[in-house]
Amino acid sequence: MTGKGRELADMMERRKVAILCVQETRWKGSKAISIGAGFKLFYYAVDSKRNGVGVVLKEEFMRNVLEVKRVSDRVMSLKLEIEGVMLNVVSGYAPQVGCELEEKERFWSELDEVMESIPTGERVVIGTDFNGHVDEGNRGDEEVMAKFGVKERNLEGQMVVDFAKRMDMAVVNTYFQKREEHRVTYKSGGRRTQVDYILCRRGNLKEISDCIVVVGESVARQHRMVVCRMTLMVCKTKRSKIEKKTKWWIFKNKGDVQSCSNYRGIKLMSHTMKLWERVVEARFRKVVEICEQQYGFMPRKSTTDAIFSLRILMEKYRDGQRELHCVFVDLEKVYDRVPREELWYCMRKSGVAEKYVRVVQDVYERSRTVVRCAVGQTEEFKVEVGLHQGSALSPFLFAIVMDQLSEEVRQESPWTMMFADDIVICSESREQVEENLERWRSELERRGMKVSRSKTEYMCVNEREGSGTVRLQGEEVKKVQEFKYLGSTVQSNGECGKEVKKRVQADWNGWRKVSGVLYDMRIKKKVYRTVVRPAMLYGLETVSLRKRQESELEVAELKMLRFSLGVTRLDRIRNEYIRGTAHVGRLGDKVREARLRWFGHVQRREIYNINTIAIRVYNITTYTTIVYNITTYTTIFYNINTSVITVYNITTYTTTVYNTTTNSTTVYNINTSTITVYNITAYTTIVYNIITNTTIFYNINTSAITVYNITTYTTIVYNITTYTTIFYNINTSAITVYNITTYTTTVYNITTYTTTVYNITTYTTIVYKITTNTTTVYNIKPFTTIVYNLTTNTITVCNITTYTTTVYNITTYTTTVYNITIYTTIVYNINTSTITVYNITAYTTTVYNIHHNRLQRAAPDAPNPSPSQKVRSSDGSWGGARNVERPVGGARSRARHLGGEREAKARRVGGSEDQGEASGGNEDQGKARGGSEKQERNKWGEQRTRRQGQRVRRDVHNRAEAPNDVHSRAAEPSDVHSRAAGPSDVHRRAAAPSDVHRRALAPSDVHRRTTAPGRRCPSRWGLELPKGREGGSKVLPEHSSAGNRMRERDLQSVCAWLLLLTLALLSLWGRLALASSHRNHIAY
Repeated sequence: MTGKGRELADMMERRKVAILCVQETRWKGSKAISIGAGFKLFYYAVDSKRNGVGVVLKEEFMRNVLEVKRVSDRVMSLKLEIEGVMLNVVSGYAPQVGCELEEKERFWSELDEVMESIPTGERVVIGTDFNGHVDEGNRGDEEVMAKFGVKERNLEGQMVVDFAKRMDMAVVNTYFQKREEHRVTYKSGGRRTQVDYILCRRGNLKEISDCIVVVGESVARQHRMVVCRMTLMVCKTKRSKIEKKTKWWIFKNKGDVQSCSNYRGIKLMSHTMKLWERVVEARFRKVVEICEQQYGFMPRKSTTDAIFSLRILMEKYRDGQRELHCVFVDLEKVYDRVPREELWYCMRKSGVAEKYVRVVQDVYERSRTVVRCAVGQTEEFKVEVGLHQGSALSPFLFAIVMDQLSEEVRQESPWTMMFADDIVICSESREQVEENLERWRSELERRGMKVSRSKTEYMCVNEREGSGTVRLQGEEVKKVQEFKYLGSTVQSNGECGKEVKKRVQADWNGWRKVSGVLYDMRIKKKVYRTVVRPAMLYGLETVSLRKRQESELEVAELKMLRFSLGVTRLDRIRNEYIRGTAHVGRLGDKVREARLRWFGHVQRREIYNINTIAIRVYNITTYTTIVYNITTYTTIFYNINTSVITVYNITTYTTTVYNTTTNSTTVYNINTSTITVYNITAYTTIVYNIITNTTIFYNINTSAITVYNITTYTTIVYNITTYTTIFYNINTSAITVYNITTYTTTVYNITTYTTTVYNITTYTTIVYKITTNTTTVYNIKPFTTIVYNLTTNTITVCNITTYTTTVYNITTYTTTVYNITIYTTIVYNINTSTITVYNITAYTTTVYNIHHNRLQRAAPDAPNPSPSQKVRSSDGSWGGARNVERPVGGARSRARHLGGEREAKARRVGGSEDQGEASGGNEDQGKARGGSEKQERNKWGEQRTRRQGQRVRRDVHNRAEAPNDVHSRAAEPSDVHSRAAGPSDVHRRAAAPSDVHRRALAPSDVHRRTTAPGRRCPSRWGLELPKGREGGSKVLPEHSSAGNRMRERDLQSVCAWLLLLTLALLSLWGRLALASSHRNHIAY
């Protein structure tokens, strides 16, 4: 309203509006201010940012204001006295669609309180923004509105209609036919609707001459002003005394009084006659069997059975997305049209004894009737057709007649259902239902009945476009979207929204009839429980209520209870207290109780009962069968078309589907969130787990179990036949195979291109690496590591127990053994037929030449022979000098750099520098010196070796004897390969003799390279020389027979070693080839 006051006043003056109701003023406070042009605004609001209501009056009516009632920021009222007439103006602002239900109920309670405070004789005009649509039509609501609304009705619009019915008001906007432009009160973007309404009492509706929406004003951007022209009748003209109008209350809703067709006859009889008819009816029922399609006046049947059968049939077809065509046939004055001869014939055909037929004939013989009117009674006249109205026997006699008349035309239940003269014909096609209707008409009219063309209606469930309508003798039958069948409204879409509204309306109608005359609270409670509530609950046990619809019923009930107790929502009394005071429970609980009672009633019926058949009928159409088992709480569906059997179990929350075509069984389990599929043909079982995101696949043919895990991106395959488990991991790109038979675990890694085999039986771990073309074998029991390298064609064996590392080189045909315990390195060369031993402790290099049977040993102090020096063999031949020269020369060149310490030691042992040089200068001369000097020298060397060995052993013990440390340093494939099995390194160390001699004869260099922790690969593959009694090396004479025999034995042992070595190499080569082919197969 800020800045709009003057503009609003100018518009009212221009449009000649005297009283105006405004909403959303958003002015905080409660005042009355002048807005100019002679208009004054009464407003009220508690917040300057939302809500607020007000009333604008012309200056000439300011003196007529008697009372201003500000209820809340959504409701306020003014009372004016104009020429002795009391006029109450109410301005309201209803909550929007998105507001809470409690806020909406508070608004309607405040509005109800204002209306209850206004006396009945005073006029009321309500101008409110209700934020609801009341619908274009007025079917069922003709007393409170006409048919000129906008849009379809919503929940808020239904509240407006209920309020109008409750307070006997009329929605003025809908009574005047205008163009849609003059009915739309709200425009925003592309939305055009009607939310603002003017209401008045129904008795004062004649005082309103026009109601229109003003177009073209710009005071409000979205809302338009609704203008109502009302003339107050302040005085009455005197009229001459006229005759009082007759009140034809007995003909309510029975048509025109002047039409004879709207009259019914009634039989007057004594109480004795009524008792006699009851006795005769009981005897008739013992001998007469009425068809199952007849619900009227049958034992253990009621209107609820018929309503339930029709509703369940419609719901099944709606769920199946198929059309269902229904025709509701009505017969004209059916009781009065039954021919007497037809009645006698039907009784005899039904098996009634002839004596009882004659008794009934005596009752109907000489029956006469008169017509009573305002001027008196007519003369008696004879009645020769029809049944007696008001007779206790007539309903059963009519049931007998209908049973015989429809014998040729009726179909099985529920395609045909009858409740006395109310007939329902159902079919799947429009042509079929039209043909059945024609057959019924022909048969009934041939036997004296008549089908009403005006009251017979047609309805299509789940209708498709262009389905057409039904004709009866060329005349089109009225097509409807809803029909009131036996007091319950059924809709073509299978919903129950209209039925709930009808129940609320019936509740209010019953309440208004008794609320005005009852004042005792106890009587009100009893009347509500016995009259009002049963009317609201009628037929609701056959429908499935939504939460919103159940809430509508409870809201209506609480309004009645509050009204009867004299309290409102402003009193802040809880609903539980209201129900406790009235001694009634929650309406929702009563509906559920009635529904459960009806469920038990249906389950106890026979299997061929119409209710049970109606539950199965849709499945019969699609060649399916449904079985409900209340004992096990299961539902079974048999479908012949798809060869599927479905079982729903409420107890275990499972659904089982048996498919005969694919021989599969599917089980849906809600508790465990799993889906299990059993396939008999493929002998497989699949389990889908939604919680863990896993899929388990059981295959009986292959005896395999496969588990797919989406969360961890893994696949596990369990094979019972081969006792293997395969684990696929997408994250790590690894495949793991567990074999229980061989106790092995194989890991295939696609990222690093490696294959790892763990064998528990042999305590080995084998690693195949495609990138480096290596195969590594870790043996835990003998503590060995074997590395096969295809690139360098080498085999490396690391033994932690013996502290040795052995390298087999196929390219250079060499075998190298590194021994940390005795600090020796042995190189076997097949090409040169030599065995080279590097001893770090004694600083010696020994070369065994098998081809020339020559043994050359270089001591640390031996002189360096010339390059042309020849070494003579034992048989006198010359050769092998080349193989010996380089090591000896290398030893002498390194011995020159030993330093003063070694020379001093040599002087103490030999006595002088010359003796030291002579003892190591030439090997032949050293052998000829004799035993004393040699034994003393060996004793000195043995002592020195023992002292150094003790120091080295302590160092080795600290560095190498820890299994974990050795294994971590020497058993890693990459480390072994890089440190011990490198092709270039092995080739430099073992394949080049001169280089090897240079590296091995230098004590510092050898010690540095061989004893380094990172390069220590222990092994015990060394050839130990025979020792003497004193512990030193035994020196044999070169030309003695004992020495020859000793050399021959050494040669034989060396040959045996070489033979074993060749066999081992061949075996390892075969294993390497097999491992290579196996690795290539796995990689593929």
